[in-house]
Amino acid sequence: MRTLLSPSLSRIHSFFANFGIRTQRKANFNEIPSHLTKPTSASVTKRFISLRYSDQPLNTKPETNPYDAFMIPQANQASSEDIQKLASFVSNSRNMVVLTGAGFSTESGIPDYRSPNGAYSKGHTPLLHKQFVESHATRQRYWARSIHGWKVFTKAAPNAGHFALAQMEEMGLVHHVITQNVDRLHLKAGTKSLIEIHGHLDAVSCLSCKTEVPRQAFQHRLEELNQGWLKTYLLSSVKPDDPSIIKPDGDVELRNVDYSKFVVPSCESCGTGVLKPTVVFFGDTVPRERVDHSLQVMEKADSLLVAGTSLMVFSAMRYVRVAAEKNIPIAIVNVGPTRGDELAKLKLEAQCGDVFPKLSSLLSASR
Repeated sequence: MRTLLSPSLSRIHSFFANFGIRTQRKANFNEIPSHLTKPTSASVTKRFISLRYSDQPLNTKPETNPYDAFMIPQANQASSEDIQKLASFVSNSRNMVVLTGAGFSTESGIPDYRSPNGAYSKGHTPLLHKQFVESHATRQRYWARSIHGWKVFTKAAPNAGHFALAQMEEMGLVHHVITQNVDRLHLKAGTKSLIEIHGHLDAVSCLSCKTEVPRQAFQHRLEELNQGWLKTYLLSSVKPDDPSIIKPDGDVELRNVDYSKFVVPSCESCGTGVLKPTVVFFGDTVPRERVDHSLQVMEKADSLLVAGTSLMVFSAMRYVRVAAEKNIPIAIVNVGPTRGDELAKLKLEAQCGDVFPKLSSLLSASR
């Protein structure tokens, strides 16, 4: 195992001075991630700084996250002892796989379902694959609500946890990331070896001819075909800055709206096909080739780090079971219980956006 050392404070101060950020001379886990003193990507580093630190002095409290009250489950900050244990877990691995879920993105303003502040707690229920495929009325309702939801999702930015995990991959500490999330925030943060087992919201595909088109292009079609409907309902029904209406499926909660007049276009390639987001809705199955790829990755893994998921769905829990069968160590970072807790060697009850920057900082300092 690598020896964990303290970073050079002078390098930290001089690096951040280049960005006009004042730092304190006493370092601790709640201050600067030391891996930013030797970035591998200037653009990633600048985004990390602007997102997590802005230009505030370190002795002031950061601005309140507008999503705190609605989406982010409350938890104590991870202690230095917990981070040390997790760093040891990572340092003893050579082919670590990281499995992430919705809890990794709640601090970016994208809700989960099962946490105390999740969508279930607000009465939202997930869209079922069978409902979407078989019911035109369901598709009208989904796409009408998705017009605004898409705008919310495209504005979401990676949080400090996403950038820290990408930095760990660049340091050679992460072999692969398998994510349940459909928001593409890992990709935006710079993660390269990524498997999105539930797909992503960036495209729509035809269920008949399999033609795939960018989601933004489909957004333009929806808006052009529904100008009157949008004028009548959406503009008067939606408060763009209200995070309580956002749903994990990529749509928003609208009330007192008539969806029957909303026009849902068919596939332009075949003329009649139903268009669906390239995501796995509840009740659907993960494509076989995606499952096979992820299981091949797990065959090479020598440890599994689970982050931000309760593991309630089989498509996620399967990787924990594979790890347990292979007798490779499992660590979990999550707020609240998970189905894999009894199989884990280590469990941290904390937010991913708190844990991963501290973890990356400590691991970088040991190199």
